[in-house]
Amino acid sequence: MPVGQFTGTRSKYVYTTDTDDEYILEMDTTLAALSSTLTAFNPASPGDATPAPKRFKPRGVHWQGTAAGYESKRKFIVCGTTEDTLYNTSTSATLTIDGAAGKTTGRRGETLTF
Repeated sequence: MPVGQFTGTRSKYVYTTDTDDEYILEMDTTLAALSSTLTAFNPASPGDATPAPKRFKPRGVHWQGTAAGYESKRKFIVCGTTEDTLYNTSTSATLTIDGAAGKTTGRRGETLTF
């Protein structure tokens, strides 16, 4: 069974909110690589990026495995901006995550409770 999709290494990335604020999110590097708009966080030049507030849920797409043995596996792929290729479409996309084939099944916008 592929390991990265379930217990991969984690790194920090910069996420741009709908209001153009920049948040630092820590996530699985395998899943972050699927987004075309997340950028690696550089602590030497953090810019305006700040840690994401508590109870913040980023926008993204849902993925479900289609390969034999992975039909019940689900992941959420964070999309760095609304212009992300995966997020900015109304059709399903076929993706392989760490050797397991699957497809996107829907998207979710960001939410912030304060």
